[in-house]
Amino acid sequence: MRPDGVYHSYHGVNQNGNVGTLLYVHGNSAGAYQDGGNCMTIADLTEQFVKAQISFTEALQIVKSKKIVYAPDATMQAMLSDAHGRTLVIEPGIGYREEQGRYSLITNSSHSPARGSMGDQSFLCLLCQ
Repeated sequence: MRPDGVYHSYHGVNQNGNVGTLLYVHGNSAGAYQDGGNCMTIADLTEQFVKAQISFTEALQIVKSKKIVYAPDATMQAMLSDAHGRTLVIEPGIGYREEQGRYSLITNSSHSPARGSMGDQSFLCLLCQ
């Protein structure tokens, strides 16, 4: 449960075969939370995808047209995947990567070249189609 008192769906698989997850990362200033019509939080994007409120194609269009930012209280990256093997990795302030394939892998270590060493604190998230 989040500070707003509501249970959110940030991880899961929906009836369409879409899979989404958020991983916490060390933040970067370019992805800092902003409120505004041209911004969307990574948490809101992921939740809408997991709840099947938006499709993979719509999620891709959103990351291309809006600035994706961190939530006000957490810094995270997302991995979204559909039943057709398409995967979208998104990190606020850094960008996104679209992949097609049987496997996709991310860690909770930032993709930023300026990141610090995560040592043995890196965790892996693997989505398989």
